Amino acid sequence: MNFYNPATGKRSLTSWNHRFNVKYTVKIESFLLLNNLCCIFVLQILFGSFDFNFRLSQIMPNLKAKSEENIHAANLLIDKSLFMASVHCSYYAAFQMSKHILANCCGIGYKEQDAYSKGQGSHQYVNHMVRKNLNKLSTKYSDNYNTNYNKLRMLRKKADYTTIQIKKKDAENARNMAKCIIDLLTTKYNVIL
Repeated sequence: MNFYNPATGKRSLTSWNHRFNVKYTVKIESFLLLNNLCCIFVLQILFGSFDFNFRLSQIMPNLKAKSEENIHAANLLIDKSLFMASVHCSYYAAFQMSKHILANCCGIGYKEQDAYSKGQGSHQYVNHMVRKNLNKLSTKYSDNYNTNYNKLRMLRKKADYTTIQIKKKDAENARNMAKCIIDLLTTKYNVIL
C-alpha cells in the first residue's frame, strides 16, 4: 500500500501520518510529564513543603515504599490470623529495603544488582553485598544483619515451600526480624521512613 506524504508530495511505503503521530505523541507525553512535575513543584512551593533535595524517584514507586507496604501488610495479615502470608510479606519487606539501601546508599544500582545476581540468585547477591557494606561500618552490624536475614529467609522458605503449619509466634518472629533488619539499615545509612 502506498501512502501520500503531504510534506514531499510523493507516495511512499511508510505512512507519513504514522510517523507524524509517533513523533509528536512522544513529545506530547514528555510535555505532560514535565507539566505534572512543574505542578508538583509549584504546589510544594505554595504550601511550603518544597524540598530542594527532591529526586524524581520520590514521586515514582520505589522499593523503600514497597518495603514499608509489606511490613504494614504483615501486620494486617497477623491480625487476621493469616500467618503464612505474613511471613512472606515480612521477608520481602527486609529484602526490598536491602535492595533500596544498596541502590541509594552503597552505589550499587538496581540494574547492576540484577546484572551481578544472574546465575546465583538475586537474594543471595543482595544479602552478600549488604553484609559486605555493613562490615565496612562494623562487623557487629554485618553479623546482626546476616543472622536475622538468614533466619527470616528460612522461615519464608518454610512458609512458602513446605507443608509445615506456620504459627502466630513464627509470623511475629518473622515480622520482628524484618523490623530489626529495616531498623538496622535505616539507622546506619540515615534513611528516613
